[in-house]
Amino acid sequence: MIRIGLLLVLASTAASAADQTAPPDDAPRAPAAPEASPAPAPGHPLTAPPPPWPRKYPAVGVWDYMALGALAIGNIAIVFTPVPEPASWTGGILFDDWVRGGLRFGAANARSAASSASDWLIAILAVFPIADAWFDAGLARGRPDVAWRLTVIDTEALLTTTFITLGAQRLIARQRPWVAACLKDPTGADCSTGSAANTSFPSGHTSVAFTSAVLECVNHGEMDVERKGWSVAACPLTLSLATLTGILRIASDRHYASDVVVGALLGAGIGYLVPTLHFMLAPKDLTTVAPVVSPDYVGLALTGRF
Repeated sequence: MIRIGLLLVLASTAASAADQTAPPDDAPRAPAAPEASPAPAPGHPLTAPPPPWPRKYPAVGVWDYMALGALAIGNIAIVFTPVPEPASWTGGILFDDWVRGGLRFGAANARSAASSASDWLIAILAVFPIADAWFDAGLARGRPDVAWRLTVIDTEALLTTTFITLGAQRLIARQRPWVAACLKDPTGADCSTGSAANTSFPSGHTSVAFTSAVLECVNHGEMDVERKGWSVAACPLTLSLATLTGILRIASDRHYASDVVVGALLGAGIGYLVPTLHFMLAPKDLTTVAPVVSPDYVGLALTGRF
């Protein structure tokens, strides 16, 4: 009887061990438990909506249209104002002669080509901010209202630069660098350029070029919410073209270096001040609400400009 009891205990133990072994491959398996999703990082939003574009809205009012009319009339009047004769200022100052000796092209046809290249560059840069406003804001983003406001602001800045530059050229009446050689030899290749002989200071090409470039920098910097693609490339691209324009004006012997430096400072200043003042008047209620999760807080965060 004892042996029979031991055999029954051994049989029961073996059956229990068999039940704990792995099931065969064709046996049905229980579904695996789903993996837990990672917890959000403390203090960071769960899902924040994309920030609105434009980040700032440029303000344009009746005063802008009045300014455009006045500037247009003023520019037309200055264009038809005769340039003083003779020149009130001749020759270079400071580093002018040194820079001219290093950058001025020696061949007359090369100087002519440099002058033509600068004319093409200024023609492109003069319309660049307005074209960008309509392609980027108007077409790509579907905001023709913003494109129109940018057009008004950009035109106002460019007309302001032109008015001040043309006025300064006629008041100062500085002789262009190529004129001295033409006085000795009127048959020289540079003597038929068509440029007014006593409108050297400041450089009009450079002032307009830098106004356009800085307009691009300010407009994209104030409005764009992303920092990639064209939002990043527009500013350095136009600044590079504006700098090249100034260099070509020296290489073509149309301006002294001081003309170009002052023109760049004048254009950059107007290109910065005019749009910045309009953005300062922009609505301040562009806000965003986003959920926030942290170890001690779960709720909503209100961000924006107040």
